[in-house]
Amino acid sequence: MLSFEHPELLFAVLLIIPVLLYLAARISSITRTLGVISASRQANLAKRHIQHSLAVKFTLRALAWIMLVLAGAGISWGSKMVPVQKSGDAVCLVFDISYSMQAADSAGGSTRLEAARLYADALIQRLNNASLGAVLAKGDGVVALPLTEDYAALSALLDSLSPKLMSAAGSSIGRGIKAATGSFPPFSAQAAHIWVFTDGDETDGTIAAALDDAVRFGIPVTFIGFGSTSGADILAGDGKTTVHTVLQEERLKEACQQANKKHFASGRGEQLIRYENALSKGAAVRLLSEIGTESTTLVYEVQAVSRRTLFILIALLLFILDNGVSKEKIELWHQEIDGRETSLFDWEVTPDYCRKLGAAFNIPVYFQWKEGGFQREMLREESLTAPVFFEMPDGTVQHTGGEHGKPSTRRKFPQPSPDLRVRWCSAYLKIDVCATALRHQERFQNIRTLVLSGERGEESKQRAGYAILEPDKADLRNGKKNFRHIDRFRPIRDWKEQQIWDILEKYRVRPHPCYFMGFGRCSCKFCVFGNCHQFASAACVSHRQADKLIAFEKDFGYTMKRDTDLATLIAKGSPYPTITKELAELATNFEYNRSVIIPETEYWQLPSGAFRKCGGPS
Repeated sequence: MLSFEHPELLFAVLLIIPVLLYLAARISSITRTLGVISASRQANLAKRHIQHSLAVKFTLRALAWIMLVLAGAGISWGSKMVPVQKSGDAVCLVFDISYSMQAADSAGGSTRLEAARLYADALIQRLNNASLGAVLAKGDGVVALPLTEDYAALSALLDSLSPKLMSAAGSSIGRGIKAATGSFPPFSAQAAHIWVFTDGDETDGTIAAALDDAVRFGIPVTFIGFGSTSGADILAGDGKTTVHTVLQEERLKEACQQANKKHFASGRGEQLIRYENALSKGAAVRLLSEIGTESTTLVYEVQAVSRRTLFILIALLLFILDNGVSKEKIELWHQEIDGRETSLFDWEVTPDYCRKLGAAFNIPVYFQWKEGGFQREMLREESLTAPVFFEMPDGTVQHTGGEHGKPSTRRKFPQPSPDLRVRWCSAYLKIDVCATALRHQERFQNIRTLVLSGERGEESKQRAGYAILEPDKADLRNGKKNFRHIDRFRPIRDWKEQQIWDILEKYRVRPHPCYFMGFGRCSCKFCVFGNCHQFASAACVSHRQADKLIAFEKDFGYTMKRDTDLATLIAKGSPYPTITKELAELATNFEYNRSVIIPETEYWQLPSGAFRKCGGPS
């Protein structure tokens, strides 16, 4: 089903009408002019060519505009499971207070409602740091207590539970669940849970629809059954009619099964809707285990699949076609941090992974690097910085620099800082290397070049402030003899991480092996921003390189981190449990021997490093 986040923007499509009228007037004017000039066969051919050209151009631009309008309106269809990090828990307790809960067939001869009250009170005493709320369900569902940390207020409500609290006739458990679902604030950081205390005896059949809503928001629902399957007699709401009522256990189990089957075929989703008999062994323990003991937990929500990116890409494609940009003008660039002489800091497999990625999309890949890479620059002592090498389209390798300037000494690790003067790895080994390669190739003179890079604002406050479009460092658009017009474009600056994984899945691209080992970022293996677990994992994969870095620290008398040395940092962390011998060998090999594009017979898998909070750019 189609849905729009901002449907009012769809009216922008109407702006095509005045453009269409202008185009019609222009075609008419050109036709009249050519008719006056000449009535020859050549003039008629020219008229038809111009009309066709303008019509094609208008069609492409109109379609591009429609795609952008649809993207801006937030078009979406379909649904998917989305992992969302939550901090803390919020539990809404739904109490069925219909007259069937007055049946005295619970343990010790107590009524179902009294048993539910005692059971809920015992659970509350064992909950810590969770927000609690309460909903009363009878013929309707009403929020009796909004989410609060005032447990005393909830206990007071429990003491007053009675069918007389609501006048609505009947029993609507579904409406109670709907009210509970709506009681959670939108975009709350807390993980939501709904516990329903009931005998399952409903009269309006709304449970299925209510579970659909809860599942859509990723809220787990647990039914807790009270009473016996043999049942008991009670007086109906009129105080005269005797009714036999039983615990509708099978009905509740069937509702859980149908909800899980409908929304989730496998994985976590199968456990989102559950049933527990209040008298079954371990039921309370299982309920309490739902409440996370960690400060943050990962839950899965069902969200509409946004097609905004798809329509933006279609619009860009139509714009490119309209302006005649061919695929042959696209190329991929990668700066090799370690150069080609040593392997110390970066993932060995990355260059060949880039080659295979380019080959899969039939796009050429060119590499640039500083001679000696990271190690030579770090060990520089009273010497010049090394020359820059770069590959050319004709297969040759050129180099420049390393011959002039003032000798200086570095002999320090780059520091984890936003200041590129001390975090020299980014400046000297990536940014400057790329700019140097652009400046020293004649093919970039007297033309316009667009350089795309993948910084995202979600990664750091500094990156969030980057301009989406600005002149590149190598730009020389105002040159007197020759110009070099180079713009830097950051198309995914405002993307969320989920969008990155979505587009990789869409094109079935297999992520870099470091993500499958558990790394949350594919930066350098020993990135200076890494936390203790990242460094412990990197040392686990490449212990010889880790030992070498530790030795360099001792030799320099300076540490990479300002508050600890690498040996202590590594000992403090724990390697990611998803590191396997096979993945470690793949990531540290100079050849990537897997298919970059996943075949249709293979399932695209979200790697374990996805959404992992790691040390990153500041």
